[in-house]
Amino acid sequence: MPKNYSYVKSYELKDLEDADLYFFVHYQLYHSFLAFGNKYLNPKKCLIWFTHPNNYVNFSHKSLIYSLNRAGVVFSTCTLWKNKLMEHRINENKIVVPIGGADENIFLKSTQKSRTVIISSASYERKNPVIIHELIEQRKDINFIILGPNWEKYTSFNQLISCRNLRYLDVPYPEYPQYYAQASIYLSLSSLEGGPIPLIEAMMSNLIPVVTNTGFAKDVIKDGKNGLIIELSDLNINLIKNKIETAFNMEFDNRTYTLNNYSWSAFSKVIFSSIEKLLKK
Repeated sequence: MPKNYSYVKSYELKDLEDADLYFFVHYQLYHSFLAFGNKYLNPKKCLIWFTHPNNYVNFSHKSLIYSLNRAGVVFSTCTLWKNKLMEHRINENKIVVPIGGADENIFLKSTQKSRTVIISSASYERKNPVIIHELIEQRKDINFIILGPNWEKYTSFNQLISCRNLRYLDVPYPEYPQYYAQASIYLSLSSLEGGPIPLIEAMMSNLIPVVTNTGFAKDVIKDGKNGLIIELSDLNINLIKNKIETAFNMEFDNRTYTLNNYSWSAFSKVIFSSIEKLLKK
């Protein structure tokens, strides 16, 4: 943390204290604070975290565009959303893209060559649980691990967990690395992401990713070299099966590649560099 740097994190729209900078974990929260008109809040002292657009937010709304353009820094989690922000006339000079990371001391290099695919995700509609279920049902020659909470809310959960080629694990996060180590492919079929961070964790563990083109997929994956990307418009069960089979035959040292490019140390340097620049203005 920069020296002599104070900060306030608040989820209230009142009694905001005076601070050097303000960090908002969601752009809509920042927009609401500005609308509330707190006397201390100078937009130029605000850092906004932007993971991905929410469906209910209308970016054509002039007041939201105006608010974001007044901010000191907008941190976009990937180039995909940076470009979308620019399409909506957010000043490019205000947007910084710090790609997330993974802890190399926790997510260790996997040497597995098993026919095991891991899906590390909570269950939401945007994660496409139906097509994941269909894939697991159709590819009984492949072992699958689903790692994450809330899958019991999936409408066909009982049928899903009855698949003999599936292990469903809702375990504490510190246990995740041991399951990454048991797989050779990481799969994400999400329709909307800011990351996801499990993609970096999987690559740090030396897995080959097969993912949809959302979030920072194209920032971290060289398609056909260290992983495979599926366009959302092309998403279908047969293409997914083909991509997975191709990935089983791919070899790439994703561990070293990720260590060199997507550690939390690299992420922090981008964040703190932006903070230092803002404090000097």
